[in-house]
Amino acid sequence: MRWYRSIKIMIGFIGGTLIAYVLKLDFPISAGIITILNLMDTKKASVNVSLRRLISAVVGLGLMYLLYETVGYNLLSMFLFVMIFTPLAFRFKAKEGLIVNIVLGSHLLVYHEVSMLHFANELLIVIIGVVIGLILSFHVPQKEKLIQDMIIDIDEDIRKNLYGISLSINNLCLIDEDDFSIDKLIEKIKRAKNLSVEQMSNFYSKDYSYYYEFFQLRLNQIYRIKYMKERLNLVFVNQDQAKLLSRFTSKLSEVFNPDNDGSELMTELITLKDSFNALPLPTSREAFTEQSALLQFIYDLEEFIQMKIRYIERNKTKLL
Repeated sequence: MRWYRSIKIMIGFIGGTLIAYVLKLDFPISAGIITILNLMDTKKASVNVSLRRLISAVVGLGLMYLLYETVGYNLLSMFLFVMIFTPLAFRFKAKEGLIVNIVLGSHLLVYHEVSMLHFANELLIVIIGVVIGLILSFHVPQKEKLIQDMIIDIDEDIRKNLYGISLSINNLCLIDEDDFSIDKLIEKIKRAKNLSVEQMSNFYSKDYSYYYEFFQLRLNQIYRIKYMKERLNLVFVNQDQAKLLSRFTSKLSEVFNPDNDGSELMTELITLKDSFNALPLPTSREAFTEQSALLQFIYDLEEFIQMKIRYIERNKTKLL
């Protein structure tokens, strides 16, 4: 939502600058700039960056004071400050404070002296930018409804793929990749995962990690479907076993949803697998190849359903 972030940037810059101006601080525009720098996409990131920026500002001002008083109020002191502070900022994972400290250092260079009033001015500029940035970063849109809509959309696409496979097993049709694109679905699930990460990072009062785990489950399952489709390149003509698997896969597509725990499907699949294992060995090479492919397809279906069962086990207390 670029328009949403653009509005935040405008409000942050104007608000930070005006507050610094009303307080009669020197360099009020710097407060607006620091506000923009402090605008993060998530609440957690904003808090972490704000703390590092405040601490690095205090450390940076102290270092600049030492350099200016010993080397002099000149560009050499600024260059030395950048040379010393930059590796320290990266070493202590506080690189967010680098630009801010260079701005503060340029202010002290303009003053050509350092007093308590100057220190107070620079710290207030940073505090205003950090606080306004935090306030704006904490105002984020609720995306849970969008995530839930994506779950419905993704599951519908997976159902279509499963049904297409059920037809393909019986050689009733060829799967048109334009209608059942696995790669497009993978990208859709990855976008949903990123959205769930944003939701997790923006709200503290509720645990949204199950959305992330759910989309990871769907991603694993769709990779399994992709693997299954790539292997279904044999022609099963008038094969009773193929028809049984086709019916089971069709049923799987019908009951595929977040509420299905997979236990009944697994019981039915185990029975189906036992009947396949009890079959006599094929007498021809072609029959052997077909039966092997069907057995492997059963194992793929078993792993597909087991993924959901394992997910249920891991998330008993926070299911969708």
